[in-house]
Amino acid sequence: MSSLSKASLSIVCCGLFLGVAEARGEDKNAGVLAKETAVATLSKEQIQEFSALVRNRNLRREELVVTTRIWVEKRRELKGFMDEMNKEFGMLPDQSYSYEIESKSLYQLSTNKIDKAGKPERKLVRKIKSDSEAKYVSRLMVARKLTEQQLQVLMQLRAEKQKEAKLMDDKLRQTFKLDPQTGYRLDEKTGQVFRLPVAEKPAEAIKAGGQKAADGAKKVSQNK
Repeated sequence: MSSLSKASLSIVCCGLFLGVAEARGEDKNAGVLAKETAVATLSKEQIQEFSALVRNRNLRREELVVTTRIWVEKRRELKGFMDEMNKEFGMLPDQSYSYEIESKSLYQLSTNKIDKAGKPERKLVRKIKSDSEAKYVSRLMVARKLTEQQLQVLMQLRAEKQKEAKLMDDKLRQTFKLDPQTGYRLDEKTGQVFRLPVAEKPAEAIKAGGQKAADGAKKVSQNK
């Protein structure tokens, strides 16, 4: 592992990140590097396979994060439309509605009853009076339907990304006997894979230090 004491380029694989990082033999990093554990040595072919697999896995996970973020935003948009429809027209979020433009009639659709034509039974809940109000309710109805459709597509996309990421995690586990949830660093020169140490969170360190101080103070008071 003498190569670790010199400047070298390594692939860092940790969480959602895969990139090229520079490992230097500086004093400030000596403690961190010393805690790394070599867990595997890869051949040249395995190095390429490992790098490509982790890179693609991380890409799928990044896509999943982005898709989830958009899904959350769309959920927020839908709630905004629902709140507005409820406030202005008394439309309940858990109910379905239809609006007839010609008659300016707003109907609530039944979820468990159908008419002779096989369509959901409907009940008139509001007659729209003005043209401006008619445009308003039409815009809200279209926005709600469009957003609901977008959410369905995003849910399907999220499921696909989750499945793809899981397949790559399984391959990483089966092929290289590595835990996909653990951080690793690959030294491309030596082919060695190092397990990265789990860094203690500042809040946890402060809490632990405070607890030790409290325990120490307690012992001192008991000895008095």
